[in-house]
Amino acid sequence: MTPGQIAYARDVIINPNYPTGQPRSKWDQLSKVAQWAWERNPTTFDEERTASIHEEILAGLHLPHSRIREANGTPRQWTYNADGTMAEAS
Repeated sequence: MTPGQIAYARDVIINPNYPTGQPRSKWDQLSKVAQWAWERNPTTFDEERTASIHEEILAGLHLPHSRIREANGTPRQWTYNADGTMAEAS
């Protein structure tokens, strides 16, 4: 197993479900971007790291800054759909 896979497996033990209550995906079901993020920073998730990774992913999608951060500079809230894709939290 790679360092990212090990970190992801540990994080799944700590947080077995997405915020929606759906079980977390297996490693091979993660998108290439998600796998890359785990390999780039193989540590378990915390709120700051989650916001940072979301910001990197969204910037990679060429979204305008206003879609990534609120006017006051705080990260916008995102959630995961059952299929593992991201959506703005309402």
